[in-house]
Amino acid sequence: GVICLSACLAGRMPQLLMAGDYEGAKKWAAEMKDVFGDDFYIEIQNHGIDEQLQVNPRLIYLAKQNGIKLVATNDCHYLRRRDAQTQAVLMCIQMGTQLADGRPIGFETDEFYYKDTAEMERLFGEYEGAIENTVRINIKSYLNLWLTTASRHNTVQVETTNELVLLCHRTLTLIYLDLYRWL
Repeated sequence: GVICLSACLAGRMPQLLMAGDYEGAKKWAAEMKDVFGDDFYIEIQNHGIDEQLQVNPRLIYLAKQNGIKLVATNDCHYLRRRDAQTQAVLMCIQMGTQLADGRPIGFETDEFYYKDTAEMERLFGEYEGAIENTVRINIKSYLNLWLTTASRHNTVQVETTNELVLLCHRTLTLIYLDLYRWL
């Protein structure tokens, strides 16, 4: 199935909430939930941007009031925090500006790096389900990808129920071992 997240600060729901349109954001969330069911999540992020810090409580409230799950995410544009300056230089080159003009729009902080589990838990651990749902989505996505790829390449004939059970055990063991590498 398709998994849908409400998007970053530039998304429709955060934009509606920042404009003070709670009812519009609630309506949009209900439409998304109708389409995607339990695979629709309200996304919260913290890159140290004032607008995010203002909209996150509203997103959390909207999720709680409407029975929609939260998910903690992080825009990742470079690997380490110390790479922020390099990213800023690359963005200036792309946009034809200079660092002296100020940091590129959208990259005002150095928080767009890969955050490990401990950092994400520090930022979002207090929000019920946000971290766990990130892991659930990762596993769902991985399993869908794994099963889709495997089904395209491997066709197996089984003669008995016992053979099917053995095949399932072997396959699930491979999936588990592969997932374990990434957790």
